[in-house]
Amino acid sequence: MSNEKHFYLGANTPYGFFSYYDSIVSQQEARKIYCIKGGPGTGKSSFMRKIADKILPLGYDVEFIHCSSDDDSLDGIYVRRLKIALLDGTSPHIVDPKNPGAVDKIINLGEFWDEEKMCAERQGIIDTNREIGETFARAYKYLAAAKAFGDDMTVINEKLCDRYERNLYVDKIINDELSHLCICPVTGNERKLFASAITPSGLKFRPETLFDGYRVKILRGYTGNVLSEISDAAAKRGLDTEKFYCVTEPAKKCEHLLIPHLKLAFCTDNEFHNYSNGEVYEFSKKDGYREEYAYDMQMYKNLLNKTVETLSHAKKLHDDLEKFYIPNMNFKKIMSLCEKTIKQILEMA
Repeated sequence: MSNEKHFYLGANTPYGFFSYYDSIVSQQEARKIYCIKGGPGTGKSSFMRKIADKILPLGYDVEFIHCSSDDDSLDGIYVRRLKIALLDGTSPHIVDPKNPGAVDKIINLGEFWDEEKMCAERQGIIDTNREIGETFARAYKYLAAAKAFGDDMTVINEKLCDRYERNLYVDKIINDELSHLCICPVTGNERKLFASAITPSGLKFRPETLFDGYRVKILRGYTGNVLSEISDAAAKRGLDTEKFYCVTEPAKKCEHLLIPHLKLAFCTDNEFHNYSNGEVYEFSKKDGYREEYAYDMQMYKNLLNKTVETLSHAKKLHDDLEKFYIPNMNFKKIMSLCEKTIKQILEMA
């Protein structure tokens, strides 16, 4: 029986669009990475979904990489056992071949549009693209403003948390889960991903697909850098890890952690990403700064809502952009190429 995982490689953040696309699979490990090029509405997501739908019933686990700008669309799929990935290679992802022919292969769906008709839509495409860019820039400004209040909440939490308790927790996890393993000369590999995203339809999080089959330890309260410390301890013992980062601190803050070899998972549970199916540990908090924290939280939520509203407007504009492309595509030929690609993938099985 096959399993699905659903997550993100790119996210809308206070720093703009932030990508971990290189984390899906290394060039050394991959058998084939298909970089799919083409404009909006050219069928990239449908192309990948059709391949996934064909492969899943054959017993292969498939990772579905959702688009943070349209949660119903796919930015990629990865068939882990076959080490084969298909990725949207268009802006803002910009996935380009690093080892063309040997590892990477370009699939250009632009070959199947009517270029003469597309040129006739030139000004409409340019104008709509410009407005989309301006709208995303505005959304990122709202998100940056939200981060300022989030940063103040972090300062308050640092003042009120018990660092000794957090140190004890990390020590207990290392003793209980890792002490039987020796420090290794080879450090475990680290995969960086996003479990959640701020999308045009709100905050999205699919924990049940990530944690299925794992022993889950649910952490509530202010965790600080607990998960990074546990991840570092696992890596020193040669264990690979999957670290899921916070969209407001995409380069620094790990929110969820998987250690696949141990089938062990850690999930940060709060009102923005909730999960309850596991062993709960709640970090204590001293009393204080209640009014300040409540104000920060309200402002943070208001600005997140404004960000979602703005992203929703960007999606409507993107839907308008697709209307320039869809009537001018030869989808019959695209589906024929899709069937050919499925055959190539299965021949590598």
